[in-house]
Amino acid sequence: MNPITTHRLDELYRDAYLLGTIVADQNRLELDQVCHKFHISIAQYPVLWTLCLSDSDDGVPMSEVADGLVTRAADATRLVDRLVEGGFVTRQQSVEDRRKVLVRATSKGRKVFESVTAEIKDVHHEQFASLSYDEVKTLINLLNKLVWRAEGQA
Repeated sequence: MNPITTHRLDELYRDAYLLGTIVADQNRLELDQVCHKFHISIAQYPVLWTLCLSDSDDGVPMSEVADGLVTRAADATRLVDRLVEGGFVTRQQSVEDRRKVLVRATSKGRKVFESVTAEIKDVHHEQFASLSYDEVKTLINLLNKLVWRAEGQA
């Protein structure tokens, strides 16, 4: 590659990074504002998502809650602790296996999840309103390429 092309490519990479960061920050702020109205954080929302969409009546093992998040297990424990304090979830040891901790959404947690999810869907419609259906699909494909580049699974 000649120096002019390399320089231009560096500028394009920088612009892509900056714009991606700005969009991510804006979108996260908007979603955080929705969650805040319901006294949860944007980080706690995926915990409720995992629990409320689970088919298990007994609760979801804490290890599965952590696996369902893009976070460390210690972070999942901290998030669940705060949700327990707010009355959104309960946590108890499994009757079958005392080493296993089960987490379950309370009725309050389910109501909050449904309300937050409805508002987040509305926010997503606003966030992506300037893109066509095909453009959103293309954006998802491109972002997946970036996410999975290290594993070569794009």
